[in-house]
Amino acid sequence: MRAGEMQSCPSPCPEPLAPGQGAGPGAARGRRKPGAGGSGQGMGPEEPGGKAGTQLQRRGSGEMGSELDPEPGPGPEPIIPPHPHDNFALFLSRRFARLGGLVGAHPWPFLLLPLLLSGGLGAGFLFLPQRQANGIEGQFTPLGGPAKSERRFAQEHFPTRDSERFSGQRLLTEGAFASLIAVSASGNNILTAGAFGELLRLDGAVQSLAVPGGDPGTQLSYPDLCVRSSGSCSSPNPLLAAVQGEPARLEPLLPQLTYPGFGSSVFMGTFLGGVQLAGGAGASRVQAAKALRLVYYLREDEAADRERSLQWLENFLQRIPAELEVAYFTSISRQEEFEGNTRKVIPLFSITYFLTITFSIISCLRVDCVRNKVWVAAFGVLSSGLAVLSSFGLLLFCGVPFVVTVANAPFLILGVGVDDMFIMISSWQQTNPENKVEKRMAETYAEAAVSITITTLTDVLAFYIGIMTSFPSKRHFPLPKCYRKY
Repeated sequence: MRAGEMQSCPSPCPEPLAPGQGAGPGAARGRRKPGAGGSGQGMGPEEPGGKAGTQLQRRGSGEMGSELDPEPGPGPEPIIPPHPHDNFALFLSRRFARLGGLVGAHPWPFLLLPLLLSGGLGAGFLFLPQRQANGIEGQFTPLGGPAKSERRFAQEHFPTRDSERFSGQRLLTEGAFASLIAVSASGNNILTAGAFGELLRLDGAVQSLAVPGGDPGTQLSYPDLCVRSSGSCSSPNPLLAAVQGEPARLEPLLPQLTYPGFGSSVFMGTFLGGVQLAGGAGASRVQAAKALRLVYYLREDEAADRERSLQWLENFLQRIPAELEVAYFTSISRQEEFEGNTRKVIPLFSITYFLTITFSIISCLRVDCVRNKVWVAAFGVLSSGLAVLSSFGLLLFCGVPFVVTVANAPFLILGVGVDDMFIMISSWQQTNPENKVEKRMAETYAEAAVSITITTLTDVLAFYIGIMTSFPSKRHFPLPKCYRKY
């Protein structure tokens, strides 16, 4: 072809290229052949629906782009690898879906076996009277504490014999005792013959208290259980021993009564209160006293002695407040008050249980009889009750002590059980009602059981951390909830 001649082309000819639009690779990619593509024949480059033709459109290469290049669109979405937690959750979901389908297909074994198992484990409550351990020192002091080991060391090297040589100063514990404080009715002076007559009658009433002895028909009073020194019962007050049962002997004794020391070895600061001393040279001589204390110690040498002394103290707490108006205290008063407060709180827990159960059942109440879930809620609460029965019974079978602090554990178990029940009901209501029960149960378990399992594992871990404490009351508290989780 000669220079300057134009090449002939079929009509119509394309427009000549503008300067800068050379026939580079971008221009070649920017053109589209008419009718290219299988199903897109006859469609121009602007016609929609030309799928094959559209796929041929490409972006120009940098500087020499074509006018037909499309706008650059978003690239392919990045592929995010699954998180290991998702794999674990998916694994649990599939396994629980199989379990749910099995429960839906064969419900009776899953209904009857838990009832039989709970009934068998509940028989452990027969051991409840033997497993009770509510001692304040034993439950609220750390195991293996240095104070306990040092006391055992002192008891081994400085033993006491309450039935032979009793001494209150050598006691390494509080001992077993009952204490009374008598105050003058006038509030001025109790060291009078008339007041001592009342004190002697009070002392007689206390010493006449009796408990059943070891043999049938025998009664043991205070003289049979008292601590002894020099072959006789230790007196509850040195002044009562000094008057020897006759109030008239008090008047001659008062000029010799000194405070705080009386005689050669008696410390009167334990027995007299509100003391007024005479002035002048006899600055230690007692002129008057507003209160007088009586202390009755009992033997604790042997286990049988401790048991009978405990029975006598319980009889003392029952009868003395009902018969006499005096201030009293015993070595078991704190223990009795601790257990008494617990017994007063139990009715409040019963009210709480009732409110929780009522709320759970009413929350599942529906006007539509088909969507009504009252019986489901009732069985959910029953499931929590079976968990309490099984866990407590199993622990009692295993010999775990039953402490008072565990009495509120059923309420926590009920709360966690009701929460899981709401999750299961919510997942069930999200399934398709037209599906079979087996499929709906599988979907329910796949959706709800994973979250319930994870929260259960975290709860069990938290409760097991509580078991590691050295305080028995706190150690025994999480055990029923851990076994309930299982």
